[in-house]
Amino acid sequence: MGNAGASRYVGGKKLKDYYKEILWPKHLKLLNKFHIEQSKGYSLFKIFAFLDSTRTEEIDIEDCIKYFGGRATNFIRRLYVYFLKSESEKFQFVSFTITLWNICTLTTKQLARYAGNINELIISNFLS
Repeated sequence: MGNAGASRYVGGKKLKDYYKEILWPKHLKLLNKFHIEQSKGYSLFKIFAFLDSTRTEEIDIEDCIKYFGGRATNFIRRLYVYFLKSESEKFQFVSFTITLWNICTLTTKQLARYAGNINELIISNFLS
């Protein structure tokens, strides 16, 4: 996990250039919808690029959980997958950003509701 000190990203571009020239224009509407300014988006991209040590433009949920100091329990994995709306357990930059936004902006009450929804999904999948 991680690529400390790396200043280059995919195609050898500098991180800031890659973000400003490729990612920001590509995801401008969606990031603006979530009120994520260019500078805040770049801060998130630096974390994403650090975690993307293979430079594949994808990171594993496990690496993300470790970076933020969590334990990779089944519940936490399911929470990430629930927000990703995907079973892949891989993040691309925009899904990483939106998932973090969704998780970090939850109130305690909303987190409890999502935990209940996830448990219902687990039970229904287990029983079916």
